[in-house]
Amino acid sequence: GDGIGNSDSTAKNEINHWVFQGSRQIFDVTGYIKNFDDIVWSVTKYRNKMKIGDKVYLWQAAGKTKNLTGIVASAWITSLPVIMEDELNSIDYWTRDGPSEDAWRVRLKVESRFVEQDEIIRRELIEMDSELGRMSVIRIQTGTNFAVSESQAQKLDQLIQQARFLNKLPVNSEDFA
Repeated sequence: GDGIGNSDSTAKNEINHWVFQGSRQIFDVTGYIKNFDDIVWSVTKYRNKMKIGDKVYLWQAAGKTKNLTGIVASAWITSLPVIMEDELNSIDYWTRDGPSEDAWRVRLKVESRFVEQDEIIRRELIEMDSELGRMSVIRIQTGTNFAVSESQAQKLDQLIQQARFLNKLPVNSEDFA
């Protein structure tokens, strides 16, 4: 529905946009996202609020690696959180510790990817917007799942649309000299 005047259980302030974070120090976030459309992500918070059709922004935290921090993909939740084993496809992408035991996870369908170094929607760009700079993934940083407000989601979608457009342009390296 359009969310106007509906009296069902989904209150208009119910969160349905998320940032799911992965640490590059322990998991090759972009490698995993680059190679699979259907992925699995762990859920440590907000389990009872997540629903099929929710929008997710996948965030790579570089940590001490030389990678960039920021949004590397957008996706949709395709299953409710359930306790499941780590997906076989993801096993090769663990750089430390290896896949975890059975845990709460959701399935995601990747919508758009920004996995190359020059495509990642960088934290520095996101922070330039004062409202996006208040996102919990930027303020708190520690954790896996973060709620995103409707207006923050709209701004993230605008950045994604711009990135999609820019990624289609031919790149002339002199433009960036």
